[in-house]
Amino acid sequence: VSKVLFRSFYCHLCGGIVMPVEGLEGEPDWYRHRLTCILNNYTIYCKLRQTPVPCYICRKKLRLWDLYEEFPFTCKRRSCSGFEKPMANTGYNRYTCFACDYDLCFTCYSKEVPARVSYSSDEYLESD
Repeated sequence: VSKVLFRSFYCHLCGGIVMPVEGLEGEPDWYRHRLTCILNNYTIYCKLRQTPVPCYICRKKLRLWDLYEEFPFTCKRRSCSGFEKPMANTGYNRYTCFACDYDLCFTCYSKEVPARVSYSSDEYLESD
């Protein structure tokens, strides 16, 4: 049986390195790290602006990810011209579900925003 080698990851919430420790299914223990990291950094996580667009996987609201702009990300929308290509995080172009490791770039996120939602005063409000 051959072993698959996994690379380490930078956590885009705590800024730490997640080492390639094997989890229960032989995968890196990234999922467990994300759950623990949210609990350990809950105050920081809650300050990230929640958006009206839900995660494709869990349906919780995506957050505008303005932490650790030096860490690139990849858009997970298959129809994106930059699908799975590393992009620089500018602080306003990364929309994330941290628990699911699901990211959208600004262009793809914009296509998902409900038509009757406008941006005002650092919050998303429904228009009349």
